[in-house]
Amino acid sequence: MMRHLGLILVLLSFSGISGCGPRPGLKGKLGGEPEGQARGSAALGTGFEPAVELRPVIVRSEERDPSLPSLDSEGIVQDAVAGGSSLIFKEVIPMGVPGRMGTGRERPLFLVWKPESLGSPIVNAYYIYEKRDAFNQKTGTAERKNVFQDKENGRWFIPLAEVVGSVPENVDPTELHWVTLELHREDRSIVNIQVGFRVLGPLPKLMISVLGGGEPPPSPAEFGRRVLHQGWIVAREEYHNPSARKLSLWIRQSGESHVSFNSQLAYMTYRQVGMSHDEAVIEPVSHRYSSETALRFNRVRILRSSMNEDLSMTSLNWQRVDLNPFETIQFEWGVEAFLNPSICQMPVPRELVFEWIITRSDHHGRGEGAPSETVFARSTSRMESWSVASARLVARLHRQVLLADPYATRDEVLALTPARALKIVDEGDGDIDLRRGEYASAPELSCQGFFQ
Repeated sequence: MMRHLGLILVLLSFSGISGCGPRPGLKGKLGGEPEGQARGSAALGTGFEPAVELRPVIVRSEERDPSLPSLDSEGIVQDAVAGGSSLIFKEVIPMGVPGRMGTGRERPLFLVWKPESLGSPIVNAYYIYEKRDAFNQKTGTAERKNVFQDKENGRWFIPLAEVVGSVPENVDPTELHWVTLELHREDRSIVNIQVGFRVLGPLPKLMISVLGGGEPPPSPAEFGRRVLHQGWIVAREEYHNPSARKLSLWIRQSGESHVSFNSQLAYMTYRQVGMSHDEAVIEPVSHRYSSETALRFNRVRILRSSMNEDLSMTSLNWQRVDLNPFETIQFEWGVEAFLNPSICQMPVPRELVFEWIITRSDHHGRGEGAPSETVFARSTSRMESWSVASARLVARLHRQVLLADPYATRDEVLALTPARALKIVDEGDGDIDLRRGEYASAPELSCQGFFQ
């Protein structure tokens, strides 16, 4: 995809830069044609192609002195198209971070050419820089700057960091950079050459914050209702793009993830255990029942300052999320019940009536004869009750997140092609354990579903 885009940019750019001399409109930027321009151009002769003769190359710095270009005569990219006064490097130039050792790309880059390349030696040189984005919109500065000279080794050079910026992570690989060289030769002629190139900087280091999941409501019953009907957010995390370039995140929930919901039902009944002072002794009897059901990771909600969006998530299915320059987004990993979940019916409360008889003897005087007895019927009642005593959601979220150049192909991203994509998250959060209420030890498992 990148190569095709680059070729499109080449065709668009060459359409306006054929021939010698500066591009239309450049004269005003320079403050008028430099004296001797016409004589110099005529002196070049018919058929002279200065861009071909100059043969500029892109090289890295010397190992010992990063302020000077190396003596590499071939350069790090060789695929270029030149014609007339224009040259464009077709390959994207890899640009590393200065001081980040181990990649080989940490050494600065330079645009270099020899002073004798155009026949008559170059005695002075200036340049003007501009860039065009993927929509061919022009940005940059019209400031005329001096080109550096390495007199000891006989070379002219421009540090690429001075042109594209000192923060390579901000460089967008779709932008086409143009350097217009104004080369003053010893014979007083002036040659204008335009050099175009694209740069691929390293992927920036994102700022990642783990924010935690949702806080369950105090009531275990309400916790269960929300999980059943609305699902639940088990994890939140925030990603911030600190760079001035667009990026993309590729995310998925791996097969190692799992989530379940368990609740316990407390059922209170009563029984008579004896008598005390003509009253029945009634004591409560508590039973616990347990339900358990599996849930599923169903979506990731993307929270942006402008809008929110939901991504459907299935195991091992990659989803792409674009990240704008300096943007901060949040991921909410949600779970839900499967379709048509089982509902565990709670026992129907009963009113329990307890009855007993009290017999009392009545003695009238002290004479002989059996005493009379009086029988009293007594009763009391208790209402059975049930309640959701506890609710618990246990999840293990294992996710993978890749950071990628948004113009990289899917195959480049999944292959973790250097400078195109890298893995920034590949981990689980451990067990996420959300509880409400009090748990009893080893209750009887009576249902695979939700108590309602």
